Amino acid sequence: MARFLKFLCLILPLGGLFVAGYLSIKHATGDEIACGKSGGCGEVAMWVEKNLGNFPVAYVGVVGYFLLLALGVLWMVKGKPEVKPGLIISGFGAVMSVALMVLSLFVIKAECRWCIASAAIMLATFGTYYWMNRLTFEVKRADKIEWGALALGVVALIVATERYGLASLGTVVVIKGPISLYIPANPKEKGNKDAPIVVVEFFDFTCIHCRKVNEELKDLLDKSNNNFRLVMRNAPLASPGHEKGPAAALIGEFAHEKGKFWEYYNLAFKEDATVATIETFIAVAAGLGLDKAEIERRRKDPKDPVVQLWADDLNMMNNVGIGETPMFFVATPTALEVDVYTQKQFTDAMRTGKYSKYINR
Repeated sequence: MARFLKFLCLILPLGGLFVAGYLSIKHATGDEIACGKSGGCGEVAMWVEKNLGNFPVAYVGVVGYFLLLALGVLWMVKGKPEVKPGLIISGFGAVMSVALMVLSLFVIKAECRWCIASAAIMLATFGTYYWMNRLTFEVKRADKIEWGALALGVVALIVATERYGLASLGTVVVIKGPISLYIPANPKEKGNKDAPIVVVEFFDFTCIHCRKVNEELKDLLDKSNNNFRLVMRNAPLASPGHEKGPAAALIGEFAHEKGKFWEYYNLAFKEDATVATIETFIAVAAGLGLDKAEIERRRKDPKDPVVQLWADDLNMMNNVGIGETPMFFVATPTALEVDVYTQKQFTDAMRTGKYSKYINR
């Protein structure tokens, strides 16, 4: 019985560290959270950003699970469990996890499977310590089997985290150039058309990370001394939680036709994507002087020139395999290869890496 409980005190925190660690990495990098068919993880993240000041809930989870793992290791070293500290930490964690799960399901009305997994792990950990509180243990230090099991668990945690959380952080994809291959004839762009550095961003109006990167792009443009050209291409994701992205993108093309794209871009990103409808984005365009009736009529015509431009962006998105947003294609105009970056990779490359010399002149 003691060995079984000892294993639970090690396995459960290791599982929790994977969940909280994965979410912490995604929070730090701004990458899209894999959420399965529910698609609610992004909605929960947007709600936290809007209502809790983007409080890093996952970081708190990492600290809690690390402390619980330390208590499990301490049991192995000392031979006796630290039950009361385990009860306090897991009890606090269970309350926090369940509260977040209830908040997501009944207030935000979105199913975040990572939240549910964390709540289940923390409740199981609290139940384990509660059970242990009712038992008496003899002092018995860990044997080779138990240390070996812990080592295997740590290796599994490292491999899983690298596979699902860290895999894309250090990998820069390079595709065929020149970058002009990825720029449409009538681009949505800012900056110097003859700039020595060109950035094509594939974005989604319903993507929280695309909204967050806006200030970064503005700052880079301001500091580039006319050495930076930014081109925007629609890439509305097909995953749950992004259902209004295609319509928002299409209406953005109408705004572009009327010379109002950047005004629409800034206002559309202020809308709450969790509750926005097609009418929401049409209203944004109408507020800029676009004709609502014209938009409604023309957006339903697949032969309309604006709809064709929108379809061209979606075809390009599918052809190059955009699976998350924002995604950045970066190169000099004549380079034969184009670098493809995630959000954090892009920021690093522009601030301190390969392309910093064009920004910090």
